[in-house]
Amino acid sequence: MDEIVRGIAWLLAEYPSIVPIPGTSNPNHIDENINALRITLSSADMEESENGFAEIKVESTRTTEALFANHDIGVNLGESSKGTQGKTPWPSSKN
Repeated sequence: MDEIVRGIAWLLAEYPSIVPIPGTSNPNHIDENINALRITLSSADMEESENGFAEIKVESTRTTEALFANHDIGVNLGESSKGTQGKTPWPSSKN
């Protein structure tokens, strides 16, 4: 199994509510990516992937400071906005 298919299989196993949409213009790659749905990773496979991800170091921020200051705080925490926890450009409905 190649790295891309394994990554898709891991994502599906770890976060079943996320639907990965990998882009490709190669029909063979589409078929390979769909095969990730048929893969069941063992706990050892999942642990190996997690350990590999832990070794990846982030080298910089993902966005500019101005954009970061204005985006939804819940995203930083891995949650969606709830009530007034997140920043939003929409007017408050509490008026």
